[in-house]
Formats: sequence, C-alpha cells, structure tokens
Amino acid sequence: GQDVVVRGQFTSNGALTNGADTNYRAINNNWPVFGFSSNLGTVGSTPVGTLFSLGLTQDEAIQYEGSSGYAPVPSLWKSYFSTGLDAVTFFHKDFSESSALSSSFDSKVATDSIAVGGQDYLTITSLSARQVFGATQLCGTESKTYLFLKEISSDGNMNTVDVVFPAYPIFLYSNPEFLKLVLDPLFENQEAGYYPQSYSMRDLGSNYPNATGHNDGNDEAMPLEECGNMIIMTLAYAQKAGDTGYLKTHYTLLKKWVNYLIDEALYPANQISTDDFAGSLA
Repeated sequence: GQDVVVRGQFTSNGALTNGADTNYRAINNNWPVFGFSSNLGTVGSTPVGTLFSLGLTQDEAIQYEGSSGYAPVPSLWKSYFSTGLDAVTFFHKDFSESSALSSSFDSKVATDSIAVGGQDYLTITSLSARQVFGATQLCGTESKTYLFLKEISSDGNMNTVDVVFPAYPIFLYSNPEFLKLVLDPLFENQEAGYYPQSYSMRDLGSNYPNATGHNDGNDEAMPLEECGNMIIMTLAYAQKAGDTGYLKTHYTLLKKWVNYLIDEALYPANQISTDDFAGSLA
C-alpha cells in the first residue's frame, strides 16, 4: 500500500490488515511499499525469530550469443518449477535444509583454511567464497547449464576471464563442474566464430545481463593474460575433474592461444593487465 498508510496502520494498531494494493503505478505516485509485520509476543528471555525471504525471479535471465546464435537463456529454476511462486515457496520452506548445508560448507572452509594458513587465511577465504558465489547465476536447462558471472566491485562485465581466474580455486574446491559451466559460454562464443581476434576474448559482454560477446573485437584487450588464464583454467578443470575430453573438445582454440603466446610473450606489445588501474604494461 501507500507508504504513509501502511506505516500508519502499524503505528496505530501494531499490526497490518493483510491487504494488497493492486493499483500498480509509478514509484513516486503515492509511494507504494511492501509492509511485513509479525507478532513476536511479549519481550522475554527466550529468543524469538521470524523468517523473511527476499529475492528476484527471472524467466529469461541472460541475453546470450553462443553456438546456436543469439537467444535468451532462462534461469535454471525454470527447469524445476512451473512458476516463480512455486520456486519462491520451495526456497522459503527449505530454509532449515539450506542453512544446514551452508553451515556445513562454512565449517569445511574454516577447518581447511585454518589448517593451511591460520585464522587470517580463514578471514580471506570465507569472504572470498561469499563474493564469488554472490556474483554468479545458474542459467540454462538441466541438459545445458551455464554459470554466468558478473563483475562486482568494478563494473558489469560478464564472465570476465581475469575475474574468473582468481575465482577458479573456490570452484575447484567446491565442485569442479562450476568452473566448466563458467568457461563453457566463453568457449562457445569464440568457437562459433563471433570473436575476430587471434587471442582470447577478455569478457563475454560489457554489461550484465548481455553475454553477447564482442563481434567487433573491440573488447578491453588483455591478450597475453587472458590466453594464459584460459589455458591454465581449462587444464585445471580437466585435471581436477578427470575430464580430458574437455581438452580435446576445445583443442583447436587452446592451440590457437598457445601459438599466440609463443609469438607474442617474449616481446609483449603495449597492453593492459587485470590491474588496469595501474595503466598499461609498457
């Protein structure tokens, strides 16, 4: 309802009417708001809680140009639920299970990190894991799944190779399949011939949710770094997952990038790296 009406109801009555304002309008027209109230009882010594779920459901999440051309890619939840309400309902009622799984994973990260590098290392890894997974989105279908990654704390580029690179250790640690799913769209776009350069594309699109590549070849060029990153990550996935077939599938493009490094790495042309804020390398 209207902001002053909803808040006024709670101020006056300590509760809301469970009403729904269906007069859809501009945000500054009587300022529509969502109001939630929950009777937690009298204040006592025993903790009382209530659960709220806030989220965004998207039918067609990503604009993608891949091996089959341009097409929107659905959110992965569409393969499992008929409606957005079904998905949100499951999510809300699954809190206990998902919370337990998250806590278990958190504990594993903590145990392993402390064993390797102590409490300071755990501080880094626990924050890094949250940042990585908070920037990803599972899309596609059960038979063809993608993991799209958006740059955060910088700009909105998608599946940026030099951003995936520092993220890939947590993918390998948690599930190597995640690394494959984030690399797949990069391979598909370039193997379809959409990128004209002889080196690896830097990102899959300049602005989330547009994963339409750079058909003009005018992405933010980091040729040496991105070729190396893609080769290293592809090998890392193949070794960790025992999937040598992935190397065979993408051999032609990987060989192209290796040849570029052979030709260009000894005397690099002027270019930037992931530390682009520091300027060019020359």
